[in-house]
Amino acid sequence: EEGKKEFVAEAINDGNTGVLTYSWFKKTTADGAPIVLGTGADEYVATADAAVVEGKTYYKLEGEKYVPAVVTGDPSAAEVTLYELRNKYAASTVGYYYVEATTRVGLGKATTTSDVYRIPGPGVVTASAEDLGLLTDGRVTLTVTAASDDAKDTLVYTWKKGDEAIEGAETATYDVVVDEANRAAFDQTFKASVKATRNGAETEAKEFAIRVVDSVAHEPTVTPEASAYVLRKGAAAIKATIDATAVVSDEIEYQLIKAAYGENEEVNNRENDVAVGEPVVSTDKTVVANVKVTEGGRYYFKVTNRVATATPAIVYSTEITVA
Repeated sequence: EEGKKEFVAEAINDGNTGVLTYSWFKKTTADGAPIVLGTGADEYVATADAAVVEGKTYYKLEGEKYVPAVVTGDPSAAEVTLYELRNKYAASTVGYYYVEATTRVGLGKATTTSDVYRIPGPGVVTASAEDLGLLTDGRVTLTVTAASDDAKDTLVYTWKKGDEAIEGAETATYDVVVDEANRAAFDQTFKASVKATRNGAETEAKEFAIRVVDSVAHEPTVTPEASAYVLRKGAAAIKATIDATAVVSDEIEYQLIKAAYGENEEVNNRENDVAVGEPVVSTDKTVVANVKVTEGGRYYFKVTNRVATATPAIVYSTEITVA
């Protein structure tokens, strides 16, 4: 039967004549070439027969030997324990198994072949996982959703941090915990794999790479080259260094803004400020912003740090005066 790993065969000689032997075979596919496995192991088992089976040889134990016994009536109720001779083969791998029983009398022989019995391998695995995990309060649970089309399969999971195996991580989920001091710079890829196993065989593993970052991007530093510039020949180049080396950053965008003050020049709510030129986007971790202006006034840089789908971080430089 499917999934059975130990096969037992019993053949009956017509007329109780001849020598009975067994040969076991395996095929890797249903129509593949047979591989000879051997003769199996003989085993004497106490009979449960309530009546003599025609052609079957029964045995009794004399000393340390099993010898044929003459049986009448109910074999299971005999004065001495009666045994049947069976042949057993322990299979350990997936395949298609059968046995041949051969009776030899003199130079002649007769062979009977059993039905074929299958030890099945695992079925087909479907699996999926998100490619991004966002830390919320320093935590995120990574999940692989997997299933086999055969309920008898066992799903085996492994997790890695980078290329290093995580000991004990053997389920469909893995919890990532990062303390507050390390979240700004935390950018780690975790690798998950899942495969199905059954009867010593396994499917090819399905693998996933999951990037983990904080759910909120963190601010880079923005340092203006100078706090004041003078228009020369009607123009000035305002510069600032944007440094995102201490935080995770996929993309830096900067925009020079001219501040528009109301009646109280000490207060600027940015509502009426005017962008100067187009925003500039860079994937570098260190960016030197450089924007030309032709008017005097107060300026500042608006810098946006973006990381995957995390909430962007926006930071404003100190004001720069142009006269």
